[in-house]
Amino acid sequence: MKYTFPAGRGIDPDMAVAIQGMLSEVGIEIVTNPLSGAAMNELAFKPPPPNMLVKQGQRGGPGEFLPSIGNTFGEGSIYFQGMKKAEGFNELLKQVMQLEDMKKQLDLIYEMERRAYEDCTLVAVNEVIFVTIQNPRVQDAIWFWAGAPNPYIEKAWLAK
Repeated sequence: MKYTFPAGRGIDPDMAVAIQGMLSEVGIEIVTNPLSGAAMNELAFKPPPPNMLVKQGQRGGPGEFLPSIGNTFGEGSIYFQGMKKAEGFNELLKQVMQLEDMKKQLDLIYEMERRAYEDCTLVAVNEVIFVTIQNPRVQDAIWFWAGAPNPYIEKAWLAK
């Protein structure tokens, strides 16, 4: 099996070796396959070849959990092309997006997660959460999401 990942751009080369070692402990042998950024980008938008593990992630997207799940895994998503979704996953996603009751949402989210892991839809290796704290003296800065929190500071000012 090939493990394809982006070469360079701050990627730790030991990461692939560590993943190779952990998988071999459970009987999965992989060959590392580092690709340039351009080749990785091309691969990210089409179905991967059979027997290939691909390290990729969502680029951008909303900061809220449920819209992010929809943008990443929902029908028509540009991310993870060709990924086989667990049976009934999208139906559950549509249901959970209509609910206001947090308890009912969590029940469906846990079921979505169970189905995704049982079908081995994807393996989450890591999650990066962008947290931004604004100085309380900064006034009228408007925050927007563009892959990370960004301030629109054209009309911002500092209070005393």
